[in-house]
Amino acid sequence: MQNIPEISGLRLHIPEITDCTIVGMVDIKPIEDGLGFFPYSNGLYHGAKAFPIGGVMILGQDFGTNYYVIDTLNGKPESENLPTWRNLKILLTASKIEFNDCFFTNAIIGARINGEPMTGKAPPFKKKKYPDGAKYLAECFEFLKIQVATQKPKLIICMGKWVYEFLNMHLQPKELSGFNPNFSYKEITNRQSYIKALMIGDHETDIALIVHPSTPNRRNTRTIFDEIKMLKSHFS
Repeated sequence: MQNIPEISGLRLHIPEITDCTIVGMVDIKPIEDGLGFFPYSNGLYHGAKAFPIGGVMILGQDFGTNYYVIDTLNGKPESENLPTWRNLKILLTASKIEFNDCFFTNAIIGARINGEPMTGKAPPFKKKKYPDGAKYLAECFEFLKIQVATQKPKLIICMGKWVYEFLNMHLQPKELSGFNPNFSYKEITNRQSYIKALMIGDHETDIALIVHPSTPNRRNTRTIFDEIKMLKSHFS
């Protein structure tokens, strides 16, 4: 695996899943190199040589299902033709955000156990089904604080409403409470889905909330236009 000290250091702190049946997630075996969100890959675009300290963190919910990791990817990088990567490329390019300035990672570490859907609410949010889910989410938030402290991002782009929910349930006071957790195309269009000066751990950063890039009909022109406008405003 490519030796990037920051990535090696982060891997030492990844939350351990001791019983997948009570959290609904399983550990991921990382690949050597290539496209993919951390911790499946190194979270850098096409093997960038340096960790993007002070850059942009792209924060997804989780890495999908274990079936996707084991049977579909089977130790290979993700494809740029996947909806998430394809639409991220459109959004970031139009927003003048360089891919090599980004760290692609997840709020919830691991893959969903087989039988869970690939998208939507992650298993640990399902309190009745997974009794230790909330505890695991808290552990993942502590790990997110380590990731933030390592990268010191100037902006965190949160992909989808469940990343919002993950942040809001752990931030005290609830700095994101002014936003509808079910934010959608209409909400992105009609309001400023962007918050300045949010503290995560000891680091102050800005946060942008976007509709998840893999959402069906993601190419809604008005939505993309407003998301690009929102992101470009951060760098103007």
